[in-house]
Amino acid sequence: MFKFFGVDNQMDLLQVFYTNFEKSKIAGFTKVMADEARRTDDSLLKNCFEWAGQQYVKQINGVLKRYQRETGERFVNSEQFVDVVCMGKVFDSWDLILPGFLEEVKDNSEVKEYPTIQATC
Repeated sequence: MFKFFGVDNQMDLLQVFYTNFEKSKIAGFTKVMADEARRTDDSLLKNCFEWAGQQYVKQINGVLKRYQRETGERFVNSEQFVDVVCMGKVFDSWDLILPGFLEEVKDNSEVKEYPTIQATC
């Protein structure tokens, strides 16, 4: 991580992630992590991506709860589903994100089907 961002210590990383934040640099680092996870089968790296998949479902569930609260509509059966549009380079790592996404859907979501669409624009 230090090498990728050209820093020498953790304090310098604060500059990268806060003061001089560049989304494209973070995306570039994510790509390096994904490539390394696939190449080495590194369980720590894979767990990072699986955790991200779980967080996506939690975010979607939060949006659905607000929708339900504001509209009074509920998702009450397996016939109902939500389309999720995935945009951004991070979704080039979908193969690594998907296991955590599916685990979280199975364990902690009223909606059991989330068709995903990856935008290519």
